[in-house]
Amino acid sequence: MKKKTLAYLSYSETFKHIAEKDPILLFLMCHIKKPEKFRCHIFDFEIDYRELAKFDIVDYNPPKNRPTHSPIPKLRSTSKRLIQELIDNGICKELSEFFEKKDENQEHITIKREDFRRFFKERFTFEEDPNNTFENKLSEIRKIHKIAPNGYVKNDPYGNQMKITYNVKINVVNVTIDIDCFCSNKCRKEFPVIEYLENKWNLNLFCNECKKTFYPSFNFLEFGFS
Repeated sequence: MKKKTLAYLSYSETFKHIAEKDPILLFLMCHIKKPEKFRCHIFDFEIDYRELAKFDIVDYNPPKNRPTHSPIPKLRSTSKRLIQELIDNGICKELSEFFEKKDENQEHITIKREDFRRFFKERFTFEEDPNNTFENKLSEIRKIHKIAPNGYVKNDPYGNQMKITYNVKINVVNVTIDIDCFCSNKCRKEFPVIEYLENKWNLNLFCNECKKTFYPSFNFLEFGFS
């Protein structure tokens, strides 16, 4: 089976550092977000929560007495984006399949953390795919600039939806902004990512139907509308 690369995720470097410590911590992040859906019996909650706290994923103050089931700690504000990226890209689901298959085969009693580490290394990699020109070019940009994931959707304060997608044309990475106006019309603009990031010109999209003009903020590629 070909390994699935995680090199192109927006928070790939953080995921890599966490996985190097112990990949079960990535699955614990999934568990924190959806405890009923993503669960297993090899979590050592107090120790694992302490480790996630070191990566600024959670705020964890361990109780005086070591608990059997530790209360789920509070997530840091930025960590919510990390966990959502794991869920949106199907990583949590793929990790949970390991435990589901073990349950089906009645092997769950004998599972050890080392089994999960082996599974993770066999299934995933953080190496880039040399044949994936599109993702490699996006990865080059992300090493210098923070940009939103491909397909990123954000609503402005008035409820208008903006979607960001990328494409490569003649070896140049372009970004396309689509805004769904309240009048049901779609506004669209496409331009080179690097050229915009380096010059930060005033950007606006005009709706031909209702004559409304949208002004995405300079940091829209990361946060959407200001």
